[in-house]
Amino acid sequence: MLSSIPSRFHKIVISLSRRFEYIEDLPWTLSHGDLTPSNVLVCPKTGRIIGLLDWAEAEFLPFGVGIYGLEELLGEDTTEGFTYYPEARKLRALFWSELLSLIPELGENVDLLKTVKAAQIFGILLWHGIAFDDGRLDRVVEEGMDDGEIQRLDAFLFHPRGPLGRRRLLGRVQSASTRVYNRVFSKGSRR
Repeated sequence: MLSSIPSRFHKIVISLSRRFEYIEDLPWTLSHGDLTPSNVLVCPKTGRIIGLLDWAEAEFLPFGVGIYGLEELLGEDTTEGFTYYPEARKLRALFWSELLSLIPELGENVDLLKTVKAAQIFGILLWHGIAFDDGRLDRVVEEGMDDGEIQRLDAFLFHPRGPLGRRRLLGRVQSASTRVYNRVFSKGSRR
């Protein structure tokens, strides 16, 4: 991936490569594989999730990799591409708060939590950094050819409302990533 992905993603890929063995050591769980808003059934009266559709991409992966799909739920596609909702940071914090209450070990072990969050970033790179060409998964996305996926990578990895946000999840990558995002996209846009 490192040799083909646009250079602005290199530091993130390198940082994650140092964590692969820890990500692989996480418990392997059933992951949906296509967690997008159109695959989530919500009760219109209560707002509660009542089901998930399209399990064709389901597979066992290290816990956290499938959390890439959280980002899809924190924004929407607009004419400018994926755009985070203004409350995305609060919604993400609520998600992690709920997860920590359900899996207390994550709150008790900072390194474990960092590894799960790194697995989420790895999931983002897998789902949006590998091109899906008529079912083939044999090439990394390219600018000018896979602009929708590249735009999602930019949003999910560099936007201040993204999972790296203003935190230093992957070390110094965050501050550099925010600068890159601001160069790539105009500061006045809704993103």
